[in-house]
Amino acid sequence: MIRCSIALLLTMLTASCTVGPDYKPPVVPVPKQWHEATKINLTGLHLSRSYEAHPDQWWKTFNDPVLNRLITDAIAANLDLKQALVRVKEARAQRWVTITAGLPSITGKSNVNRRFNNTSSTSQT
Repeated sequence: MIRCSIALLLTMLTASCTVGPDYKPPVVPVPKQWHEATKINLTGLHLSRSYEAHPDQWWKTFNDPVLNRLITDAIAANLDLKQALVRVKEARAQRWVTITAGLPSITGKSNVNRRFNNTSSTSQT
């Protein structure tokens, strides 16, 4: 019990330490109103063209091959995503079946017969 009390007291003492009397918080520029993202992000770095073309692949703006590989592996191993994709493909196929059932259909039938008459043989009638 005494050990727990000492540990709790030490934790509280270290957590309550101040930074110092001459600490000044950093000045961070904050806009007065929210604006949509521009081609220059908040850090002043230009966004890559891959982000502008494909915002759903935002991680490629970091130009990190390890991150790209990890996300590619995660997408490939995501069974829920694969199952959802299969269900979407099945629904699209079923939609086409339903649509084509209401369309007019054309049927045709052909029959070709060829008969050779043997003119060299004699027939008695």
